[in-house]
Amino acid sequence: MGLQLNIGTQETKTRLRIPNKNEYYWCISWIFILISPLLSLPLILVGIWNKQTYSVFQLIIFFGIVAFLFPPSGDLYRYYNLFYLNFKGIRFNDIFNFYIFDFIWYAILYLLVNLDIPFQYGQVISCFLQLGIVSYILSKQKVESLNNKNFFLTYLLSFIITGFWTSIELRFYLALSFFILSVFWLTKKRHTYFYIFIISSIFTHYSFIFIALLLTIGIIFKRFINIKTCIFIGIIMFAIVLTIGQILDNMGFDKAGYITNSTDWTENSSFILRLIKNWLMYLPLITMSIILLKKKDSSLLYKISILFLTITLATLQLPDLNSRFKIVTTSLIWLYFVTKTPYYTRWITPVFYSAFFVFVLNTATSYRALTLGKYEDLILPTPIIFFIDSYNDYWIQTHINDGNIYKLTHIKLESKYCLSDDVHMIT
Repeated sequence: MGLQLNIGTQETKTRLRIPNKNEYYWCISWIFILISPLLSLPLILVGIWNKQTYSVFQLIIFFGIVAFLFPPSGDLYRYYNLFYLNFKGIRFNDIFNFYIFDFIWYAILYLLVNLDIPFQYGQVISCFLQLGIVSYILSKQKVESLNNKNFFLTYLLSFIITGFWTSIELRFYLALSFFILSVFWLTKKRHTYFYIFIISSIFTHYSFIFIALLLTIGIIFKRFINIKTCIFIGIIMFAIVLTIGQILDNMGFDKAGYITNSTDWTENSSFILRLIKNWLMYLPLITMSIILLKKKDSSLLYKISILFLTITLATLQLPDLNSRFKIVTTSLIWLYFVTKTPYYTRWITPVFYSAFFVFVLNTATSYRALTLGKYEDLILPTPIIFFIDSYNDYWIQTHINDGNIYKLTHIKLESKYCLSDDVHMIT
């Protein structure tokens, strides 16, 4: 470890141990985290570049603090206003009865409010779980054998792709991390762990019922899945969905807007124009798909990735649904790349830049939350940040519930023990 000096006579010797460079760095980096998370970030990044595993854990802590400071707007406001505030004092069984498929996330909220723990700690827990799972998968793939640059880019890319901005679509990304871990154990043929985490994903976000079903289809029909067949099926499915949407629209069917989802993209413009306006958001998936299709593989994970890529192509005309499949497919391809490290590292730089570019765009679209958030607190000591209740109920109702698109005062729990149908519609 460090240099040892022997001081004393032959009868009594005192060993004085001098810490080495890495031990000094370990101490200094932890001291900086306690003093100020913002000031510790350069040291954390340098530590990851030098392949120090404790620096990865420190980066998870940093993002946990960022998640803690993310204001409860959008979906988070709904979780706070509709669930967190109304779970106080009700029976735990009621949570399971009403939210059987979303049980895990709402159980976390139930425990927080009944233990008088601020809502933001739910964001911290989700962040730690998500990034902890990603780091665990990377450690199992022994990425420490990569050179400094590839090790550094691999960790940052992994956190970006799997959604470290964990306060946006928090419940979906938490379920996604369970799903990716289940597929990882599937590739290792550890079926018990596979079942545990695939069920966990379903009980975190109900949409993973359909994703798990699609995964099951991929497992059963593995030998029939190939690139040409999947692309052909994807084009046919895309044409069918587009045709049905147009027919319903021409018939004046009220739900046609949901099929074509024209209200989510640009009104009164062609599909091609709408696609061009949104292609930038697909950069990571496009880049990773090109690299994926250049390689021929018969592994289960490769074929599952191809299958999900097909569904993503087929649902392009359904932006809400497609956005979910885009995230899942990108994460599956990421997992495949991680398991094929020698091949993947040849392409890591363009993949990283495309993902980072989209991350910046996604961050820019969250400008309202960024302007409301108290991110200047990152300069404060970590214990003080967690001690201060940055977003108490008065602050939330004053700054978030102010008549903007996040205002949901018309949706309330009917009573302490009976939940309204409107609440069940929250996704």
